[in-house]
Amino acid sequence: MKAVPIPEWLRNVIVLLVATACVIAAVIAVDQVRHRDVPGSLTSTVRGTGVEVGSPAPSFTATDLDGMPFDFDERGGRPAWLVFNATWCTACRIEAPDIQALHEEFGDEVTIIGVYVDDSTEGVREWGRTLGLTYTQIADADSSIGQAYDVLGLPAHVFVDAQGMVASVSTGVLSPEQMRDKLEEIGVG
Repeated sequence: MKAVPIPEWLRNVIVLLVATACVIAAVIAVDQVRHRDVPGSLTSTVRGTGVEVGSPAPSFTATDLDGMPFDFDERGGRPAWLVFNATWCTACRIEAPDIQALHEEFGDEVTIIGVYVDDSTEGVREWGRTLGLTYTQIADADSSIGQAYDVLGLPAHVFVDAQGMVASVSTGVLSPEQMRDKLEEIGVG
């Protein structure tokens, strides 16, 4: 019995399907490794799941760049602005000077926290030093804080009112005017 040759177009389709399946499997595997629970993580512990406007902001504890403990719940009744970013993020770098300027202007009214998703403490320290950032910065090396806040893109901004309720969530670069408007929404300014 003679084998029937497979047309070249069909071979190409089969190769493309197999390659696509391999890429999808690799992406899923990497995602599973990046988002697994890390027992004994020294970076941060998170209590809470997800974030929605009008809901309580997830609590977390972490260590800042100076090695000092930081507890999100211990803000003294002040509103908070969480900025999720990364040292490799160009858009994050663009808006960092505007965030720093607002920290200098309103730092006594709001707690600004830079959370660097999937970044090392040393990398974040160098980034902050280079850009002259003085607000609280946390390296979220295992992405647990970013996961608790359902961060899907960078930069991401979560504005929390003085009662600890999420007032606003934004993904993408904010202009200085938009930042001011969001701060006013949580009683700053």
